[in-house]
Amino acid sequence: MSHRKVEWRAQAGRSRATARSQASQSQEEWLENKFEKELAVSDSIYTLSDMETNQAIQKIERKIQAIKAKLLELGPMRPGSVSAQYNVCGKPGCRCKDPQTPRRHGPYYQLNYVYQGKKKSQFIRRENLKQVRQELATYKKFRQLTDQWIGLALQAAQLSLKSPLKPSP
Repeated sequence: MSHRKVEWRAQAGRSRATARSQASQSQEEWLENKFEKELAVSDSIYTLSDMETNQAIQKIERKIQAIKAKLLELGPMRPGSVSAQYNVCGKPGCRCKDPQTPRRHGPYYQLNYVYQGKKKSQFIRRENLKQVRQELATYKKFRQLTDQWIGLALQAAQLSLKSPLKPSP
């Protein structure tokens, strides 16, 4: 409590005991009000930043849900790539051995992929080529969607780490 306030209140016609009581009470109220204002401002800052972070995380989670829905719509898939192979046989007089205009045999379509760390290769019949190419395109779409999902999940994790922690009172 301030001695000046006690003296000022005593001069105003109050008794010293009343002046001391009022001075100490007003100082406590002043400190309490100051603490509440500071607490309110700091809480507002944390609340606003938490709200922004939560909104950003919710937006990311909505995008992830959309990706999951797209993944459920995907059909059959397979990894790899298809290439057209042209071969030369060993028969003399065959069109592939023609000295003027050699024409190789083919195309034979070959699917190449890696699964569980092992390279695989298989020939694809011409009548199955359209289906296999569709499955390859579906797999490519699957990879794009999962890469997006991982990127969004990393963003959400980063945002959750950046959100400020409220100080303990």
